Amino acid sequence: MRFGILGTTVVWRGDGSEAVVGGPALRALLGLLLADPGQVVTTHTLIADLYGDRVSGDMGHALQSQISRLRRVLAPVVIDSVPAGYRLSVDVDDVDAGRFERLAEAGRRALADGLPPRAAVILADALALWRGDAFADVPDVPAVRALAHRLEERRLAASEDWLEARLRIGEHHVLIAELRELVARHPLRERLQGLLLGALGAAGEQAQALAVYAEYRRRLADEFGADPSTELEAIHLSLLRGAGPAASPEPGEIGPARVGHSGRGAGLTSFVGRAGTSTGSASCWPGTGW
Repeated sequence: MRFGILGTTVVWRGDGSEAVVGGPALRALLGLLLADPGQVVTTHTLIADLYGDRVSGDMGHALQSQISRLRRVLAPVVIDSVPAGYRLSVDVDDVDAGRFERLAEAGRRALADGLPPRAAVILADALALWRGDAFADVPDVPAVRALAHRLEERRLAASEDWLEARLRIGEHHVLIAELRELVARHPLRERLQGLLLGALGAAGEQAQALAVYAEYRRRLADEFGADPSTELEAIHLSLLRGAGPAASPEPGEIGPARVGHSGRGAGLTSFVGRAGTSTGSASCWPGTGW
């Protein structure tokens, strides 16, 4: 079986058909177990996240009942009972988020190694695994919401890598509109600002690029009393000299803005570090369209 959490919660059987998971409570339980696949999730954590303030003496039995129902849905996949809690016995790569993390890291490495065409292909495969917001149909369970937020941050970072790879292979003209839309949605994310400046500069639109920089600098000063990073200032200086950015920033040089955002390395989930290193296509995943 394979599992999808990058969108609605989906369970795919070996033949590609979908297993019916059930109602919100069962999807929430599955989401908690998939948040750390192959690892033990304690009974205390499961009860606290699933039942919250409604915890009472019979919650342990209620959880056991839900586990039994989920086992019937997922058979032959095993949910192990251990003294501390429960473990869903699946590999990280059986979950679309695990595969996404692996491909995103491989794409970032290719970009850092100066292979933007390869990076663009790998990152496109990674992003194609997303079918909507992570855990879109799971109730407001704290641990699941926290993981969803981290995955969404990782998705945005992978999108930035993909856009940078495309910028490096000369797609600046087609990227300008897309980057403007992303900057409008994430106005304090400096790496997006840098990529937009690079695309405009490469397209010969220095005046527009300087206007974008001026607006970003004004926003930072007005809202936070802060200045752009030295990396973004370097891009601005190259635009003033009329040369345009010589190259896009290397991965990690310009991350989310220092105010109101975590560093670029944030957002890595428990999938990172336990996934493999292959960079195969996403085509083996049902429902991705790739």
